[in-house]
Amino acid sequence: RSPFFRSRLSVVALACVTAWATLGCTGDPLTPVKGAPEAFGPLGDRADLPVTDRLTIEGLEGPVDVVRDTFGRPHIYATTLNDAMRVEGYLVAKDRTLQLDFFRRIAEGRLAEVLAGVDPSLIDLDIAYRHIGLERVAKKQYEAMPEGESKALLDAYADGITQLFRKIRSKEVRLPDGIFAIDLEGFTDWTAVDSLAVARLQQHLLSYSGDEEITAQS
Repeated sequence: RSPFFRSRLSVVALACVTAWATLGCTGDPLTPVKGAPEAFGPLGDRADLPVTDRLTIEGLEGPVDVVRDTFGRPHIYATTLNDAMRVEGYLVAKDRTLQLDFFRRIAEGRLAEVLAGVDPSLIDLDIAYRHIGLERVAKKQYEAMPEGESKALLDAYADGITQLFRKIRSKEVRLPDGIFAIDLEGFTDWTAVDSLAVARLQQHLLSYSGDEEITAQS
């Protein structure tokens, strides 16, 4: 493995660890979100949880409550696992928009599509990850999954992300302030294969973190 690839891998690993360790956090102190415009979810109408926002997310089987705690972490209350996963996907996409797309592009060897103008060496990184084939394995993994709950939950999660990404492309949802020069069309629909590819990226990066972990413990 070349020195370039090792250095790039270290940078990507650090980015992954930093981002995923804080997944789900946001600055909003409390934001209940409703799956249906005029309905309350399992929590009901509670004075101690004032509704600050209502959203309509397609594909829900019933209304869903989401409460953000004082640390910004969302707590999802739904009547079905599919609804919970669909809402979770939507919220992760809302809180971690760029990180999701960033990790997907690394795993699938497509980062240079959006950042080669800033750093042409990312082309080599993409070539390396296409050779590793995380996306190819993810596709095989998804195709081998039997129809059932696990596959349905993966699809629901992906659909939640896709719904948010589509709102970004249509400019119904804005990117966070301070982010500019990003092509909104790059936020393409998310699939279950994308989720599995990112999971395999995490697994792959952890395979090369031994030296760093030993150093951190010494």
